Parts: sequence; structure tokens; C-alpha cells
Amino acid sequence: MHLAVVAPAGGYKCPALLEPIMLLDLLELCGNTTAAAKALNTSQPTISRKTRYLVDDLSLEIKVKPRANELRYAYNNCLDLLRQAAQVHRLQDVNWRVGCSLWQRVAVETLQPWVADIYDFKHPYIWRELVRAHVLDAAVVSGFDLQICLDDAITENALDIKWDDCLLIPITETKLGLMLPAKLREEPKKWSEIIVPPQQDAPGLAAMVRQQQWQCVHAPKKCKTANDWASFIEEKGLPVIANKLFLAKIKAESKSWYWREWPCESKDQQWLMVLNEKWQKHAGLELLLLQLREVFTVFYSNTE
Repeated sequence: MHLAVVAPAGGYKCPALLEPIMLLDLLELCGNTTAAAKALNTSQPTISRKTRYLVDDLSLEIKVKPRANELRYAYNNCLDLLRQAAQVHRLQDVNWRVGCSLWQRVAVETLQPWVADIYDFKHPYIWRELVRAHVLDAAVVSGFDLQICLDDAITENALDIKWDDCLLIPITETKLGLMLPAKLREEPKKWSEIIVPPQQDAPGLAAMVRQQQWQCVHAPKKCKTANDWASFIEEKGLPVIANKLFLAKIKAESKSWYWREWPCESKDQQWLMVLNEKWQKHAGLELLLLQLREVFTVFYSNTE
């Protein structure tokens, strides 16, 4: 996953008192100490040593192989309160930590102010746990993937939806399509291979491919950035399920791809996932929603 801690326009800086919580958050988001060390511009042994101290001090349980709806560092009451404090500090300064997939990156990364950018394909259950644990203030989630988790709860023109203690708020719709290499000039035939995000991360998108009687070729977990994806799909030379926002990011790395609409018109509703309690208390999250709606509209209209 690509995660960069930045100093936004508002000049936000994490207080020294809360820096250990920032480290645990990065470990959760990055998945390992090496990636967290890179994000913090320090050495892996330093991160490992600090992590051991934190795990002991806070009596944390580490899940070596967390399930689909679990975080690696199982949070207890103490960690939960500390993360809430860190979140309150961010939101008081109207700075957000927003998670989204590479599909939405080209739009979301323009938001200001912000604290960190997290661009990865993750299962909705993981986005929900990251929001519930106060690691993220919000996440932008695909309606296709949510549909797998919520059965028939998401219908056409649906308004706000409650998912346990989280709230799902519609942002906008984006057209579904395929990115194709220049050498392919016709629609993929039955049982053609189509590249989709890594296994288990985007179940709804994979289901859409199978409904067209195509075969899924799952990208490896190492595909975290637009450059990773460009290299992988250039190597495979296969069509890729995508929206135009993803295409815009990939074309920055490789010009030899074009976009074609889905065989039957289909739109992917993008949803903002927030903790319902935080939504009620922090007006800054409403500003986040308004900015997201604006940037999605602008970026998608520019790709038409």
C-alpha cells in the first residue's frame, strides 16, 4: 500500500504525545514494519523496537493471520481511547485521514486539508474496521463491493445507510468499464481473461466480471501504486476492469491504454463510510463529503 504522511496546507503536525499511536496506525495500514519505516523515513529496526515496546506497554494482542474482518493489532480499551484522542485532534484542526482504492485516488488525493493518503484495494469489512478503530476518519468504498456485504440493502437511488455503527453516505456514481491495451480493438469474447484487484479485496468487482462470463485474473498483492499496476498489466496484456478515474492514473504511467464502457451500462456508486457517532459530532466531516462530491464531479466530467 502507498501511504505518505504529509504536511498539508493547514500545517497539521501530530503532537509528540500521540506519535506512538501514529506508529500503530501506520503499522495497521501498511501491514509490516518495513513499509511503516519507509512512510516515516526511518529504519526498520527502529520501528520494530518501538513496536515491541508499544505492544508490551499497551498489552496488545497481535494477530499473525487476521481474518477478513480483523485488524492485525487487536485494539483494547486503552488503545481505543488513545486513538480517539488522536482522531479528535485531527478533526479539530479539520484535517482528515481518508482511505480509498486506486480507483478513486486521482480525485481524493487533491483534497485539502489532509493527514495521510491511503490508496489500496481493501475489502469493505477492513475499511469498516479501520474506521471503527479510529485509524481512519473515513473511507471511500465501491458500491459493488458493499453490495456483497449488505445483500439487498443498497438499491438504486438509496440514501444514507447504517451498517452497524457506521454510516454509508452516497457521494456520486462513476461508469464501469474496461481498460484495454492498444492491440485489443474489440470487446472481449466469452471466457476472456480480465484483470481484477487482488483476491478477497474487491469481491463485487470480481462478481461483475464473472457475470459477463469472463474469467478473473487477480492482480498480486504487490500491486499498490499506479506504477505497479501499469507494469503488471503491460506484462499481462489483458483488459482490466476500471473506471475512468483509474484510467487517468494509469495513463500517467503508460499511454498505450484506452477505456471502453461496460457491455451493459453499469454505474458504480461511490460511498463515504464514517463512524455514525463521529458524523453527528464533527461538522468537518460534512465538509469532507461536500469536497468529495465536488472533486468526483469535476474529475469525472473531465474524462468524458
